[in-house]
Amino acid sequence: MSWLIPFVKRSSSFAYNVNFLFHDKNVYFSDNHRTALWCWMKHLNKGENVALFHIDRHYDTLKLGPDYINSFPGVFNLGSIKDYLDLKATIGKSQYPLIRWDNYLSFFIAENQIKNNIDCIYLATHKDGTYPENPHGHHIEEIEIYELLNDIDSSFENHEKIILNVDLDYFFTDKHENYIQLIDNQFISELFKRIKNQIDIGKIICLTICLSPECCGGWNNAEHVLDIVKRELNINFTL
Repeated sequence: MSWLIPFVKRSSSFAYNVNFLFHDKNVYFSDNHRTALWCWMKHLNKGENVALFHIDRHYDTLKLGPDYINSFPGVFNLGSIKDYLDLKATIGKSQYPLIRWDNYLSFFIAENQIKNNIDCIYLATHKDGTYPENPHGHHIEEIEIYELLNDIDSSFENHEKIILNVDLDYFFTDKHENYIQLIDNQFISELFKRIKNQIDIGKIICLTICLSPECCGGWNNAEHVLDIVKRELNINFTL
């Protein structure tokens, strides 16, 4: 266990700010989903086939303009976590962080170096955000909430290696910024029991978990679900 980015404070995350990144072997926790792609590529080797299962309120596949595509070094050239977070896109006379909380998955889907190695992309979302562009014609399956447990089990049976990407905002919904937990504790507990089994047998090569506190109604809501996740995964750390 170690802190790749030591915990700063319970501050805003939004598109760019990263308050922490913690990992235990191949399981990573952060408040900001922009760290996820870097984590995945610590565990995916060239030529290995993999399926990606994305559980998130949002697609996280914002369209990449030419300035972003041309500034990306490739998934096997991301450097340190600092190098990765410091990547910039130059647009006109200004520079912006290249990797955002809503575009990191777009880079994975569009990457030429792994275009023949992605077996399937599973999207369990609330259909919020921009549906992914799919330049390499990957097989994409959309998963409904009521099908999630059965479909994640099916993915475990059908693929040799899986990257699993979970945002805790999937378990919440809101109306006019009033957030409620949409999916109950028992469901969350059962989901992560199944995930833990697949980590233990080596099926899941990387698991990334994001708190996205702004999209859960605050840190308290996100950390309530985080406590369930940590218990089922048998990983203990304190923010």
